[in-house]
Amino acid sequence: MPDFVEKCRAYGVTRIEVSKVAESAADWEKLWREPEFGFPFKWGSCWKQCCEYFVSDFEAEVGFFTDILGCVCNALDQDYAMFTSPARDFFIAFYRAEPDRATPPGTMKIAFMVEEVDQTVKKLKDRGVEFIDDPQSVAEGSPLAKASFATPNMIECALWGFPGG
Repeated sequence: MPDFVEKCRAYGVTRIEVSKVAESAADWEKLWREPEFGFPFKWGSCWKQCCEYFVSDFEAEVGFFTDILGCVCNALDQDYAMFTSPARDFFIAFYRAEPDRATPPGTMKIAFMVEEVDQTVKKLKDRGVEFIDDPQSVAEGSPLAKASFATPNMIECALWGFPGG
């Protein structure tokens, strides 16, 4: 495994170097090379990808994704839940954790790119969601804004978008 990690690190260093020196789209096109290997996955028919984590309060997380966020339940039993959007654009799942085995806060973040970030925040606040950060510009002069809140199990969720759409 150490040889594999070193190989991946060498690839990563080369990619990050491009991000340091490219000053334009033309620079990027000139410096960026095709990956060593192509994309290996041929998607299955049920869903394409899903991020999974572990929670200590399974019931609260189920209630949050169904009744607060309005997600569609794709799979549910006593110890596992998978949710998606009405259009099946993304999948998020979680397991009931053994004591002291929940995914720690700060380990992962769920990010959504939304239209009208300000309106989305207002809708969620009206549903009782407490925000860690209200919408704010991601950098001085940037039109892109970000806001964040957490699930009942303290998994941070970020809303990215442009104010007003």
